[in-house]
Amino acid sequence: MLWPHHSWRNTELFWIWHYQFLQDNGYQLRPKFRPDWKPNWKTDDDILWSEESLIYSNPSIMDATRIKDKKLVTLNKVSRTRFPYEVDLALFPTSPPLSDDPKNHCVPIYEVLQSPYEFDVRRFSTLGEFLDAFRQMFHGLEFTHRNFMAHGDITILNVILDSNRLYPKGSHPIHPSMNAKFTGFASHITRTKCWPRYYLIDFGSSR
Repeated sequence: MLWPHHSWRNTELFWIWHYQFLQDNGYQLRPKFRPDWKPNWKTDDDILWSEESLIYSNPSIMDATRIKDKKLVTLNKVSRTRFPYEVDLALFPTSPPLSDDPKNHCVPIYEVLQSPYEFDVRRFSTLGEFLDAFRQMFHGLEFTHRNFMAHGDITILNVILDSNRLYPKGSHPIHPSMNAKFTGFASHITRTKCWPRYYLIDFGSSR
């Protein structure tokens, strides 16, 4: 796919922000993803013939070179909030004895890296913050059951928190860790300083 534009696409910003992190962990992205990169084309015709104008149709996929052996590898960005089991299930068949089975055609995974940036939600800083989240959820369940409601689908995907207090200056609605204009990371405080409120959502399976 060609991208006729002179700067980065929004879907590529994730990789630009992770350029140094990936390099420190042994993976080299193409020069285009260096934070100081500038396009080398001068006209629209140059864009069509430039390798740097190519993008993946899937923004979660990226190529990189493993520094230690110059091997070309594929990187896959996974949201543990949206897909909490994907990483564990993908790793399951990649170690013996399953990896030795000739009928195993699951893609091999070399390693899993934890992003230093939290794009889904801020992590708990203390045990008290963690316990407060569960306390609120138990209160919510007790409330619904006391009023003869059964949620029927309590999972991590159906629990949200009001992030307004965590990000006093606001944040992006899709990536709360980014500022509202998606130009940098949003300033934040800890849960202990604001004690945010958690909510149950998605009552499609409720009775």
